[in-house]
Amino acid sequence: MRASIVKMSRRVWDEGIPEKEWELAEVVTIPKKGDPEQVDNYRGISLLPVGLKMICTIAARRLNEYMEQNDILDERQAGFRRGEECLGHVAYLVETIQERAREKKKTYACFIDFRKAYDRVPHEALLRKLQTETGMDGDGRLMKFVRAIYRAPRLTIRADGVKNECELEVGLRQGCPLSPTLFNVFINDVLEGLGEGAIENRGAGLAFADDLVVLGATKGILRKAVVQIELWAGRWEMEINPKKCGVMVFGDDQGEKVGVTTRGGTIPEPDSYTYLGVELDRNLSRKTMSERRRKKGLECLFMLEKNLRSPSLSIGHKTLLVKGILMPTVLYGAEVYGSIGKTTSGAQVVVNKAVRMIAGNGGALTAVRRDLGVIPVQAAAASRQRRAWLKFPTVRTVGSRVATKDKHLPYGWSGRTNREVKRRPDKRSLRKAEEVKKGRPFFFEGL
Repeated sequence: MRASIVKMSRRVWDEGIPEKEWELAEVVTIPKKGDPEQVDNYRGISLLPVGLKMICTIAARRLNEYMEQNDILDERQAGFRRGEECLGHVAYLVETIQERAREKKKTYACFIDFRKAYDRVPHEALLRKLQTETGMDGDGRLMKFVRAIYRAPRLTIRADGVKNECELEVGLRQGCPLSPTLFNVFINDVLEGLGEGAIENRGAGLAFADDLVVLGATKGILRKAVVQIELWAGRWEMEINPKKCGVMVFGDDQGEKVGVTTRGGTIPEPDSYTYLGVELDRNLSRKTMSERRRKKGLECLFMLEKNLRSPSLSIGHKTLLVKGILMPTVLYGAEVYGSIGKTTSGAQVVVNKAVRMIAGNGGALTAVRRDLGVIPVQAAAASRQRRAWLKFPTVRTVGSRVATKDKHLPYGWSGRTNREVKRRPDKRSLRKAEEVKKGRPFFFEGL
């Protein structure tokens, strides 16, 4: 069986002609957040044959390695790239804005979301970009393979027990291992019209997959930058979704209005915007960032409460739920907002409630947490800061600069992070967090 699979895979790769049956994918719709009666709040996942997914995984790995080795991808794009993460991008954005604020300068920002970006990618444009952006041979095996799987893709949609088959005329297959890499190629030039770091003239931008943020020193520069993005979108059949976008003026307490309009309408100007899971207000308050995690922690605790109080579940398994689900939820973003008591106290209250659900009201909380192996939130947050401080300099995107800039200055990200980790109030808990993390599966990353 193994030899047959290898032989078939090599034949498909060498000839660039996949099996006819592999053109058909079954699509399952998964609800996202929002009104379940709205079609836009569902994501379709393609269930593909295992053989095709295996070859696509190999192709994606080779294409990613080729693009990284040849510096093809824009360093302002961190989505779907090995070793990159959301929080490095958020830290760089926050540091850029705060650096300007220290110089008494405002920063005008527009967070941009494309409507159904994955589902609107034109196949012919994708193939052309794959060849021009990477410089690959049009008759090479990878190009032939990608061209073949997008030659006549079909899908079946199951609804109410009935299957309907149709052609996939536009869009990438969500669920295919190769799709994220292909999307990176497609969107690689989206920030081309903006100058890197040139906030004062042409505007600047960051991208994490299709989540964009453009910056400008003035209203006019920001509007021009958004126009550049919209021109790109029109050229490649994308569409900005103004309802999910947001315009903010950082360093302004007066609620200044900007007035950015796209073809789909005027972009809202909220008091805060959640970018890659971190809530940012006009003053980039660390308290605002951590407060969102506290609320998310309460939502998570509500879902876990039945299991945490269940007499049929062992204490060990209940503790695993706290460590593996609740702690990562309340700690997300600690690399950015830090580990001082003001930012972690709210999350600690949530974790304490979970501990009480497990152990009851008897006994001191500190002793109960120690017996369960649940370390303090502040120590866990400091551990995350230390991880980021060591990792961010090694990434290939602009996120690396946040860790190397102003290392010895107390107000920069690097200096502040280093100071907070060194001044952690509970060194024993932090050492325990590091020791526990070393021997723990990856899904306990929060510890």
